[in-house]
Amino acid sequence: MHRRVKRSVTRVPHDGDGSVQKLRAGWAKIRLARIGTKKTPVYRIVAADSRAFRDGRHLERLGTYNPRVAGAFTVNYDRVKYWQSVGAQLSEEITNLLKRHPAPAAQ
Repeated sequence: MHRRVKRSVTRVPHDGDGSVQKLRAGWAKIRLARIGTKKTPVYRIVAADSRAFRDGRHLERLGTYNPRVAGAFTVNYDRVKYWQSVGAQLSEEITNLLKRHPAPAAQ
């Protein structure tokens, strides 16, 4: 007889209208997830559960970063600001990248 293994499922807490509730500190992180091949690093910028693996399940894709090409950094600044507003923390590398590539001024 096989035992049923209880698996933990990552769910984003939300209000009834679909908007994400204010998260407890440290619950989500905005960080890099590697998608490049061997010796060719390319990263996605993702909002992920802080307990998830580096390249594992994420909540939302926010952009990309290619360290081998100058200026190959794309990010949705509005979504980064949104995730920060609900309690997500930035990793050190994302903090440095956002300082080097600030959001364009609103016109």
